[in-house]
Amino acid sequence: MSLIEVEDLRVTFPKAGVEAVRGVSLSIAEGECVAIVGESGSGKSVTARTLVGLTGQGATVTASRFDVRGRDARRFGPRDWRRLRGRFAGLVLQDALVSLDPLRTVGAEIAEVLAAHDVVPRAGRTEKVLELLDAVGVPEPELRAAQYPHQLSGGLRQRALIASAIAADPPLLIADEPTTALDVTVQAQILRLLAARRAEGTALLMISHDLAVVSSIADRVLVMKDGVVVEEGPTNRVLSAPERDYTRLLLAAVPSAASRGTRLSAIATGGVSLRAPLPERRIDHGSPVVEARGLTAEYGRRRVVDDVSFEVHPGETVGIVGESGSGKTTVARLVMGLMKPVAGQVWLDGSPWSGLPERERRPRRSVIQVISQNPLDSFDPRYTVGRLVAEPLGGPWKSRAARVAELLERVGLPADLAGRHPRGLSGGQRQRVAIARALAPRPRVLVCDEPVSALDVSVQAQVLDLLGEIQAADGTALIFISHDLGVVHHISDRVVVMREGRVVEDGHVDEVFFLPKHEYTKELLGAVPKLATTL
Repeated sequence: MSLIEVEDLRVTFPKAGVEAVRGVSLSIAEGECVAIVGESGSGKSVTARTLVGLTGQGATVTASRFDVRGRDARRFGPRDWRRLRGRFAGLVLQDALVSLDPLRTVGAEIAEVLAAHDVVPRAGRTEKVLELLDAVGVPEPELRAAQYPHQLSGGLRQRALIASAIAADPPLLIADEPTTALDVTVQAQILRLLAARRAEGTALLMISHDLAVVSSIADRVLVMKDGVVVEEGPTNRVLSAPERDYTRLLLAAVPSAASRGTRLSAIATGGVSLRAPLPERRIDHGSPVVEARGLTAEYGRRRVVDDVSFEVHPGETVGIVGESGSGKTTVARLVMGLMKPVAGQVWLDGSPWSGLPERERRPRRSVIQVISQNPLDSFDPRYTVGRLVAEPLGGPWKSRAARVAELLERVGLPADLAGRHPRGLSGGQRQRVAIARALAPRPRVLVCDEPVSALDVSVQAQVLDLLGEIQAADGTALIFISHDLGVVHHISDRVVVMREGRVVEDGHVDEVFFLPKHEYTKELLGAVPKLATTL
C-alpha cells in the first residue's frame, strides 16, 4: 500500500516570486526508501516538507493528486496536519541542535511526542523515553534523558532527534540531510539505525546531497533540478548508469581517489562526463613552510592534543582526518597561533611562531590565513562583501577597491557583488567570499577547516577546483581538515590520521587510504559509504 501518492505537485512562494517545486510526482510505499538528490535550491527540502504540511508561511501548494494514506491532503487544515506529524510521519533534520528545544531536556522533548499523540499513559512515559533512547543506541539513557541538547555530542543529538521522530511509531520517516555534519563513523551508525527502522517496516524518504549515502540505503532515487524531477528510477541504475547529463555531472562531481588531479566540475557530452586536468601544481620539497613538533594542548585538565608533529611544504596539501573530538580543529588553532600549546612548537617559514606574544606575530599574520566551515559565522553581518574582502588589505581605499574587484573575479564572483551583504548570498558564494578574503594578503598557507562540508556536491566541486587553481598559480600550501575522506583523498598529497588527540598514522594519501596499517584508520575507511558508478 502506498503511504503517499502525489501527482503534479507545485509549490510557489508568491512574495518572493519563486516556483520552488514544479510538477513533481512521487509515491512512497510501505517499507520503501525513496531518496531525493540535487543541488541546493533544487526543491528537495520544499518537496519533503510539503508532504507533512510544513511548506512555510505564504506558500501556495497545488497538486492534481495528493493522497496521504488514502486521504486527500488537499483538503487538510492545520489541525489535520498537526495530527499527522509525529503519528504518520516523523521528521529528522540535519541540525539536531536547532531542531531540539535548548530549554528542555532530551527526555522532555521525546515525552512531548508521547503526550501529544497519547502513545502511552503519563505514568509510563519515563520508561518509554528510556526505551526509545536505548532503541536508537544512546548509551546511559537515564543520564542522557536528563541532559540538555548542548550537553550531547553531534551523534548523540541526532540519535535523540530520531528517538523523538519514532516515538509515536510512524510508518514514515522523513530524513532531510540527517548525516551531513557528522563524521564517517557516526554517519555509519546513523545509517545503520535508519536501516534497522526500515527492516521493521518503516518507510523512509531521504533527502541528501551525498550520493554515496543514498546508494547505500535507497531503493529508488529522484534527481531534482530547479524544482523539476529530471531523472528517477531504481538507485542502482540511476547512480551507476544515469541517462541524463545533469545526473552524470552530479556523479562526476563526487571527489575520490580516481578524481585526483582533475577538475570535479566536469562537462557532460555524448553520454559521458569529461573531466579536464587541473593546472600542474609543483611542491617545493626544500624547507617546510609550516613545521609542527610535539604539539600538546589542554582544555582545563583534559589533554586534547598530545605530541602531534607534521610539516607542510610550499604547494603541498596535507589532510587531517579523524572523528569529532579527535583534536583536528585544535591543531588548526595551534598552527594559526590562536591557542598556546602547553608543549611543542610551530615554526612558520623557519621562524618560531607559537608561544610568541601576539605583537610579535601580528606583522607575519598575512603569511597564514584560514577558511572556515561556516563563513557566515566569521563575517561581521554589518559589513558588505567589499569591506570584508578589503579588511586585511592596507593602503588607500581606491587601491583596495581595485584589489577587491580583482580578488572577487579570481574566485569567480562578479565585482558588483562587493556592495551586497553576505546574508543575501548563497552558501557557495559566501564560501568564495571567504576564500577571496583569505587570499587578500597573499598568504603562503591556507588552513581549511571543513570548508566544503556544508555545500552540495556541485558547489563543493567548484570550491575544490578553485583551491587547486590557487595552489597551482601561487604555490600556496594547504592544511585541509575534513571528515569527508573522499574529499581528502581527492585534494591531499599526504594525510594525518588523528584519534583522541594523537596521530595514529600518517603518510602519502594513497598509501594510508589504500594500505592502512592502524586499526583505527581501517575502521574509518570501512565506515565510508561506497558509490558504484561507471563515470
